[in-house]
Amino acid sequence: MAVGNPVGELQGADEKKPVAKKSEAKKKRDSFPFRGKVGKVDEAKGTFTIVGKTSTRIFTVSAKTKVTKGGKSASLKDAKSGEDVGGMCKRTGESSYEALSVRFGPKPKK
Repeated sequence: MAVGNPVGELQGADEKKPVAKKSEAKKKRDSFPFRGKVGKVDEAKGTFTIVGKTSTRIFTVSAKTKVTKGGKSASLKDAKSGEDVGGMCKRTGESSYEALSVRFGPKPKK
């Protein structure tokens, strides 16, 4: 005969494991990536738009925003309507975002 637990008895069945709450289990990130095509550029307001199929998103570029084009440092005035854009941002409103980093033009080859 085998020595150990009798048949049918579960080891540790009385122990309860703590269950993570929903808010702890899936925490929203502060920043997230974006990409698309540049729509309109407004240098006076420091914004550019990305027009999607269902909505238009407005991105604000501040002095803290890291802006690049072709792998080199750039500014908002280097952006051209219709070119690729991507980067990281955080939400500031319903359809407005603060750009943390922006890459205008295609990704540079490594």
